[in-house]
Amino acid sequence: MTDRPFRSRFVARAAGLGVVVALVLCGAAVRAAGPASAPATAPAATLPTSRAALPGLRPATEQAVADFGAKVDAALRRGDGAMLDAHFDAGSLVTAMTRDVNLPPRAYVGFTEGFARNFTFGTDVARSLGRTGSYRFLRVVRPPDAPDEPRALFRLVTPQSFTYHQLVVRQDRSGAAWVVDAYDYRQGELLSQNKRRVALQVATVTGRAADHADFVRQLQAGSRMEEQVNRQRADDALATFEELPENLRGEKWLHLIRLNAAAAVGPQKLGSAIADYGRRFPKDPTLDLVCVNLFARGKQYAAALGAIDRLDAAMGGDPYLDVLRAYLMLAQDKPAEAKAACLKAAAREPGLHGAHDVLLEVALKERDHAETLRLLDLLEKQFRVSYGDLTRHGPRFAEFMKSPEYQRYAKTHPTSRPATAPARR
Repeated sequence: MTDRPFRSRFVARAAGLGVVVALVLCGAAVRAAGPASAPATAPAATLPTSRAALPGLRPATEQAVADFGAKVDAALRRGDGAMLDAHFDAGSLVTAMTRDVNLPPRAYVGFTEGFARNFTFGTDVARSLGRTGSYRFLRVVRPPDAPDEPRALFRLVTPQSFTYHQLVVRQDRSGAAWVVDAYDYRQGELLSQNKRRVALQVATVTGRAADHADFVRQLQAGSRMEEQVNRQRADDALATFEELPENLRGEKWLHLIRLNAAAAVGPQKLGSAIADYGRRFPKDPTLDLVCVNLFARGKQYAAALGAIDRLDAAMGGDPYLDVLRAYLMLAQDKPAEAKAACLKAAAREPGLHGAHDVLLEVALKERDHAETLRLLDLLEKQFRVSYGDLTRHGPRFAEFMKSPEYQRYAKTHPTSRPATAPARR
């Protein structure tokens, strides 16, 4: 399994590129902005009406959230991310992410207008799915920190990774549903919290750094840690974290970088980082979601399976987690257990590509050529994934290509046909 989290312009962690984009947006709008004598933080009323938060929004009922979740699910099955964009109130998001951020007035107008104008959360989700991904509505949840606010829980699977989203839904006076924010479990925070860091970065480079001195120090440390991890200097990244005073170590995004660095150093450091995360953010499913892959990379399969079990309980059950269990069973050369997990997942959710992908691997491993042919046909018809010329896949299909079943496959898949199979996870 690889783990490249879904990152779009509006889901990625605030980084240097985010500042550049934000400043370009600011610069484009400064020429049309109001006078320099505007208040220190521009009120929402200075925004165009279409960018202001919708008036009169109230927490949605559970039924309204469930109905809206089903509609989003159906739209994303068609690849229609624009439907979700049309029901996402960017104005409410802008209000939340700029609260208590001391932006100069012209920068505020440029940044917020540019953000709202270019906001395409649903479209970015749709684009991330590729041929085999999915965005599925699972159920309505009530998070512990907002028990009076029912939210729509979605599972996002891309060809590279997976996460869960909580869509924060409100209703207007007519009863129509609007998304005002989204919680990404892999990031462990609301989208407004994530984008608030971008707004803070804009503030720090437009003359307001002194107002956000703690954030500047955290940002510098986090950027340095990420660079050190990317340069295979994970020990240095951990040292950079330790240099922060205790009062600046409370940001979850810093601890997520620390976890990645600790995993690269070894099990002992990873264990310490996990224990510290658990003390600071108790019962947070983000930890188990992130650790599934960290444990798997370190071949700590029992620990990875334990993380999946805890995540499954936190999500209220999810067939895709049986697919992850199957991948781990294959990694341990346990094809029978992998097959059982995938059959269970496919029975609960027939359209789950990953389940059939692992079943294909099991059939190849067990040299069940009839089942291999059946699954190749199913993957092509149901998921539009063709492996084409099997000689292009190295030794993976070598035994199957010696079988009579392969001769039947070759009749409809000439060697000149290009493959469209997804990259191996």
